[in-house]
Amino acid sequence: PIRVEEYKRPGFEVILDTLSDQLALNQNAPFSGKVQSFNGLALSDVGLVYRIYREEITPYYPCGWRYFPIPVEKVEIANGRLKTDVNGAFKSSFLAKSPVKTIQNPFTQFVFTIEVDATDKNNETQSGSQKLSLSEKPIRTTSDVKQYYQNNNFSVQYQSKNANENKVPTIFALKIYSLEKPQQYFRKRM
Repeated sequence: PIRVEEYKRPGFEVILDTLSDQLALNQNAPFSGKVQSFNGLALSDVGLVYRIYREEITPYYPCGWRYFPIPVEKVEIANGRLKTDVNGAFKSSFLAKSPVKTIQNPFTQFVFTIEVDATDKNNETQSGSQKLSLSEKPIRTTSDVKQYYQNNNFSVQYQSKNANENKVPTIFALKIYSLEKPQQYFRKRM
């Protein structure tokens, strides 16, 4: 038997805000978002149910240079209910705690999945989700420092990102030291 049902277009969407803070494990991690209809109007007083899952990913190096993540099963660590305000916005936080006191591998990451279900007054339910990766190190820094510079005019670009690869404003202190010239360039003969 074939059943044909009427397609109903969704009336609204759940949008979670981008997390751009310097977050670390065992701290409160805020999350926020908004519920709005597709024509841009905010929906107020909408009931929300959220769930937070934690997944541990430990890198494994079988060949010495390639990394294969080994995920561990998802564990629900928090849940709750919220309501949107008059602007259709909501916000809350959860404790992003690691399951162990000391992490054996310094490259271990914990992926926290935030799932939000919104149900409006017409009993239509829409969902939104977002992933938050955290490790013991809140930011990663990269630079374009070259091995050699020919003259005194040089520039260095620094960039810091959180574990979600979002840029994080950071103040850097750069110290440049002159190398000492060696007295003798070759080894003494034997």
